[in-house]
Amino acid sequence: MALLYQTVSEPPPQNVTPCVPIFSKQITQANAVTDYEKRHIGYRPWLGDGYYFWEGFKSHAHHWGKTHCGGAYAIYTLEYIYGDNVGCLNLVDNPDHIELIERVIEVFVKSKNRKPEFLSEVIYFFRASMKSNPSSKKFDSIRTLADGGMDLGGDPILRFDKANGAVYHIKRQIQVCFWQRNECFDRIRKIFPEDCISEDIQYV
Repeated sequence: MALLYQTVSEPPPQNVTPCVPIFSKQITQANAVTDYEKRHIGYRPWLGDGYYFWEGFKSHAHHWGKTHCGGAYAIYTLEYIYGDNVGCLNLVDNPDHIELIERVIEVFVKSKNRKPEFLSEVIYFFRASMKSNPSSKKFDSIRTLADGGMDLGGDPILRFDKANGAVYHIKRQIQVCFWQRNECFDRIRKIFPEDCISEDIQYV
């Protein structure tokens, strides 16, 4: 079982519907409707469209709220049991799933005649292939490390040695992205700030 945390702007930005959890989507010329979306054409969630959560550490959600929500934010949490969901593509500690993505990248290169530049490209390609192949194993979420140099402010970081610029994060930065609604959303609850839930926010 893992505790997941999602940071929500209060009030929510114009590009999302006022419900919890928040759904992040790719913004294109075709689907940009609001002023916010028109200013952010090209935005692409790094794990594809979905509901994003930090795993394990509430401090990650707080830092995201302070740096990306202007300090006006709420945090919601839920309990998630990975063993109950065989549909989670686990790129943290499942060797079979990691090797699966390696194969997907190989197919991507052959299909597109180029290497993918972003992980999101691989995810969108993978999800499209699942839809086109009814017999393939179906995944509805992804779990992976987000350690790629992200500064989460104040979390302990140790260098490997003086000559090596690589660092070790004491609090691993793991994100879980649900590509579609999950039954665990029924257990979501607000934990910050400790006041009444805004009337503008509804549970999905």
